[in-house]
Amino acid sequence: MPLEIHAGEEVPINFGLATTRAFRVRGTVVKLPPGNFASVMLRSRGDTGPEVGMKTVGTDGSFEFRDVPPGSYTVTLLVVSVPDMRMANSSQTPIEVSNGDVDGVHIEPVPGGEVRGQFRMEPCQGSRQRVSRCFASVVKL
Repeated sequence: MPLEIHAGEEVPINFGLATTRAFRVRGTVVKLPPGNFASVMLRSRGDTGPEVGMKTVGTDGSFEFRDVPPGSYTVTLLVVSVPDMRMANSSQTPIEVSNGDVDGVHIEPVPGGEVRGQFRMEPCQGSRQRVSRCFASVVKL
C-alpha cells in the first residue's frame, strides 16, 4: 500500500527486518573466441525479475556474484566482438540458489548468424508498451 508523506509531516512507521543468508554464484564462460568482450548478467527468473547484477568476465573466463539470496535465477551471457563492436547472440542458463554457494556454472556463446533484410517494428499492444508485447519482423528485400 503506497504511503504519501508531505514535507514537514511526521508519520510513525512500524517495520521489521528479516535476515536471510546470501550465497555466491561462480562459473566460467567456455568457448569464448579470443578478442571478444563478455559480460554475465544475473537476474531473478521471470519476465519482471530484478537484475541482481552484471559482471565483466575475467580473462580466464571466470565470473562471480556475491550476496545472492536464495531463489530462481537466469544467468545471461552477453558477448561483444572486438574491434567491430557487434553484439553476438546471448545465451542463458537457469540456476537455483538454495542452501549454499553455486559453483561450476558453465555458459557458452551461441553461434551468431546474419540475417539480411529490412527491419519493421509493429505498434506495441497494451498500455504499458512492454517490448515483450511488441512484434518485430525482418522483411525480405
